Amino acid sequence: MTCRITYSTVHNHGQPQVFGTPPRKPARWAAQIRVASPAGTVMHHSSRVLTNVTLMELVEVMGAIIDEIGAEIGGLATCVTWHATSSGGKKRTRK
Repeated sequence: MTCRITYSTVHNHGQPQVFGTPPRKPARWAAQIRVASPAGTVMHHSSRVLTNVTLMELVEVMGAIIDEIGAEIGGLATCVTWHATSSGGKKRTRK
């Protein structure tokens, strides 16, 4: 079971898109953030591993991280995109 979430201020109209089956229990997520400024520079923040959060908590946490990044760059961004992936544990063999 793998779940991938994509969010973009340009394409998704403010709603994250979910691909795959979201985990039922809190899971570990690996996330990458890309912020483009009006000057044409692109900032990448990757390899953020968020431990044991649900899908809804992930969206809230990513929003808070993006707000922090926005404060660092002065609040100007033309596009904000983030991707997060989570893989479930190994399926036990049934006998």
